[in-house]
Amino acid sequence: MVAISWGLCMGGLSFPLHVPIRFVPIGLSVDGLSVCRHHLVLTNTGLPPIWSYELDYASTQSSSLVQHDALATCYWPAAAVLARLIPLIPGLQDLKVAELGCGTGLCSIAAAACGAHVIASDIDRVALKLVSAAAREQCLDQLVIAKLDVLHEPLPVVNVLILSDVFVTEPLTVAHAKATQQALMSGALVLVVDPGRPTRSLYLDSLAKLDVSHLGFRPDASVRAELSKLSEPGGWQRLPSSARLMLVDTDEGAPLHYEI
Repeated sequence: MVAISWGLCMGGLSFPLHVPIRFVPIGLSVDGLSVCRHHLVLTNTGLPPIWSYELDYASTQSSSLVQHDALATCYWPAAAVLARLIPLIPGLQDLKVAELGCGTGLCSIAAAACGAHVIASDIDRVALKLVSAAAREQCLDQLVIAKLDVLHEPLPVVNVLILSDVFVTEPLTVAHAKATQQALMSGALVLVVDPGRPTRSLYLDSLAKLDVSHLGFRPDASVRAELSKLSEPGGWQRLPSSARLMLVDTDEGAPLHYEI
């Protein structure tokens, strides 16, 4: 990840903004749920810091979390890597962007802050409440939420598809490979970031079975350089699908595997 050259001063201390800073204001809540905020600076954009909400489990009653996926409402560092790549996509204000498995929605919020029309989708209702509240409070009216089960429901047709650290189970990994293929077939640009989960190999195997070619997972600096070459909106549509699928490797986040 590219380090940010300045820091945040709190109480005489300076903290470099390599990763989002977690704020836990007293009494902050969304729909009765205690939350904290993760603030992120999108470098070289001139935009104010964006933020997403994370559930504060220490202060939230478990009775309010019926049918809730805890993975969807906590911050995952890989999202910050992808969020900082999004502003490099040219002409975002004229594009439709979808994020599958958006969780707390940091990447979706980044895209909306850059002017894109965004669909932030997840199957978890609590996560979608957090995303909706964060977008509303940041006046991001062009962001809409959608409850979507990638295992069984069709994908929206968009210009850009983003997937951040979504290979959490084998069925979901295979489903996201199929979603990747569908988006590429429609001419979309697809950005995928993964912190090295064991299921990454299954994703790549699934792409191979679907005859989807790619350049492999690469450091975010390499992908950043590729995105910087896209000088005009939609210019990637003239590229082969292997160049429109940008797989980002990062060590931000533990490589865990879940059976849920």
